[in-house]
Amino acid sequence: MQAGDISKAKLSEIQTSFECLQKNVDNKVSVEECVRGGKLIGIQMTVKEALKMISQINTDGKGLITYEQYGQLMHSKLKKTEKEKAMQLANFRKYDKDGNGSISFDELKLVLGQQGYGMTEKAILEHFNNADTDGDGEISFNEFVKYFCEI
Repeated sequence: MQAGDISKAKLSEIQTSFECLQKNVDNKVSVEECVRGGKLIGIQMTVKEALKMISQINTDGKGLITYEQYGQLMHSKLKKTEKEKAMQLANFRKYDKDGNGSISFDELKLVLGQQGYGMTEKAILEHFNNADTDGDGEISFNEFVKYFCEI
């Protein structure tokens, strides 16, 4: 694992999560434990996704990985998550024209009403209302990601 790529705090979280997961103290964790460990440090992954990643770094076929391999897996997942968040933030900023950290109906209408999208005001309002889950009249970054990036 390359320590220079992620913060010392994240490295510490990875190590702590690995230590918490080891029930049999054999310095190895299972696929299911990797998924739970990821959740402990803010990484969401499915068992299928973890299996695929583990098969790329562990060739013994037993499905158990060492701390070093666990660190590689979590490091890879953290980098991917950070990259996805940066892309989502860049997309969000395209809509957040005034840079105040939220998207108003007028800002959404400005972008979605442009040629190429061809959306009616009624359709834009429907998207806005569906995305604004807390009903405050603005779409926050989290609401934006949940509605526009995960659909």
